[in-house]
Amino acid sequence: YFFAGFWKLNTAFLDPRASCATVFAAQHAARFGSLPGWASRAALAAAPPLTVAVETGVGLAVFIGWPRLAAGLATALHAAIALTPRPNNVATFAALCAPRLLLFASPRGLARAWPGRHVALLAVAVAFAMTDPQDRALALFAPAALLVCGASRGPERPVERPRRPAPLFVSVALLNCLLAPILGLQDLGSPVMYSNLKLHAGSNHLLVPTSTRDVVRLDRASSPFVRRYYPGELRLEPPRTLHILDRFGYYAPRFFNTAKPFVLGPARSSATAFVPFTLPVLGFRMLLATARRYSAEPFDLLYSHLPPPPLDERARAVAAVRTVAAAFDADGRLASCAVLSPDGNASLPCDPDADLVALPDPPRSLHRLVFYLAYPVVRAPPTAHSGPVVTPQIMCFGP
Repeated sequence: YFFAGFWKLNTAFLDPRASCATVFAAQHAARFGSLPGWASRAALAAAPPLTVAVETGVGLAVFIGWPRLAAGLATALHAAIALTPRPNNVATFAALCAPRLLLFASPRGLARAWPGRHVALLAVAVAFAMTDPQDRALALFAPAALLVCGASRGPERPVERPRRPAPLFVSVALLNCLLAPILGLQDLGSPVMYSNLKLHAGSNHLLVPTSTRDVVRLDRASSPFVRRYYPGELRLEPPRTLHILDRFGYYAPRFFNTAKPFVLGPARSSATAFVPFTLPVLGFRMLLATARRYSAEPFDLLYSHLPPPPLDERARAVAAVRTVAAAFDADGRLASCAVLSPDGNASLPCDPDADLVALPDPPRSLHRLVFYLAYPVVRAPPTAHSGPVVTPQIMCFGP
């Protein structure tokens, strides 16, 4: 919990015109009623710092020894996430975390909460009658949250700490929560979810550096698989959410999440306008291997290697040190490959030992261990005085 809030201490998340917290707040505003204009703007502006305060507060409360405060803040956080409209209603996450919060309760608190087991059993029966996974998880989370609140009532008791921390546990926790994001090893499964944290070609964190040096931007692709699943644009519900974000001054009222289309199914048609995105070199090679594996027709793509960091959002959108155009046949085999000159008027043959499209596919087992999120290159809507421009901050792309 602490590091989930820690990684949100970056310029994009704390900017309410780009923050994921603003998107969640706008979805709640659109679903649960309309506030006066000034109140709505204040709520959306307060969402980023409030999120950071709650998440870091859970971790600090555990460290200090205030389990009741920790459990209360965590339960409120998960309830807010679980009640968010689609596609951000991650009730499964809440249902997994809520029972673990009972670890903060004293034996006496658990005894007080035990009569609520009948409600919990009823919720389990209701949950299994539901077909939607998120609705089922919400039905399971509700009684778990009540049990946590019931077990946390009464006099505050300090958390009973072990005599000394377990070195292995601490090492694994620091690797996952701190070092992995700094080194850019993995986007999914670490506490950087919905944090707007920039790992590609530069860092936006206020305290520690985070930057993956070898980054590729996919500028164009005709592969139906790539166009449907990457960078994973999803529709925000209710539809009035976009209107609320637009009135607030959100840079680009759009939402991307590379992971969810693989779970929920793609929301975009392959005929929809392509949105460029960046990936680490390994992530691009894994994407290409999957596109070739599921290819049923010839496709082509155009990609660029980005200069070394740091790069701002405009440079991430247009800068390139090497641009490659490649075409593949219906069986996914490389049919042609050329390195384009900066002006695009001349080309040279690809290097079979260096250019990514000519290299062997990474091991398929790697797909079970690593998943990289695509960072969309989002253009803000045009104004009366200028055409479309790249947003000044990296936008919310989840998870």
